[in-house]
Amino acid sequence: MRSVHKAAAALLLLVMAAQMFLAASGAAGRDFGPHRALGYVTFVLPLLVAVVAAAARQPRRQLLLPVAIAVLVSIQVLIAKIAENMDDTAGHYVFGLHGLVGMLVLALAGAVAADAIRPQRSSA
Repeated sequence: MRSVHKAAAALLLLVMAAQMFLAASGAAGRDFGPHRALGYVTFVLPLLVAVVAAAARQPRRQLLLPVAIAVLVSIQVLIAKIAENMDDTAGHYVFGLHGLVGMLVLALAGAVAADAIRPQRSSA
């Protein structure tokens, strides 16, 4: 089960990196459709990673970080909806916050993957 957790954690990092790529390419071409579509996966996948971590009896951090990612992704949806309903200038600044939170999500996904791949210490 530990190898399944490693794979799920690596997939989480890959999906979050792809999400950042799609956000940047959407900003350049003004088509955020793929970014929005993958956004649904970015909410569910961290929760699945947390469940796999629990089944693999991983340390508590491996359960909490993916849940924190799911919470931040929920906040991302709120930020995007708020920004869409603001005038251009204010909305752009709020979307800037969306980008910063996105970078935090990517960093947390990197921590999850690094922790999963790192060999566990024996409790001797």
